[in-house]
Amino acid sequence: MKYILICLFIFIGTGVFAQENQEVNIYNSSLSVGEVLNLNNRSIVFKNVVSDSRCPENVTCVWAGEAKVAIDIYENGTWIKEQVINIQSKNVPLEFSINSTTYSMRGISLTPYPSVKKDNLPKNYVLQMSVMEKVEI
Repeated sequence: MKYILICLFIFIGTGVFAQENQEVNIYNSSLSVGEVLNLNNRSIVFKNVVSDSRCPENVTCVWAGEAKVAIDIYENGTWIKEQVINIQSKNVPLEFSINSTTYSMRGISLTPYPSVKKDNLPKNYVLQMSVMEKVEI
């Protein structure tokens, strides 16, 4: 019985010490073209709409289409990279890493949805997303 308890304590003890420390932050945002989402020392800028071939409302299409937007990522005010996001579904996550930080973007949507009745000017676009930031400590 003594050996079982010792083995149990060793097993539990190594599991506790083997865990990684992470800091997790979640940001929800609606950005117009040119607006900035600040994430601690990093920021995401909604640069522009690259393309929008989504099927307009009240129209029957063979292909649903897609929208692509470009975002710029900055760290301490210095540009790091541009990321093009392909918007097909709100449930398709986008993940990328910078150094010891991982970003996961979910719930990505672009409004307004195309319509045959109105003209979608780039100034009217709004990028909605939820960003989860995991920082390894």
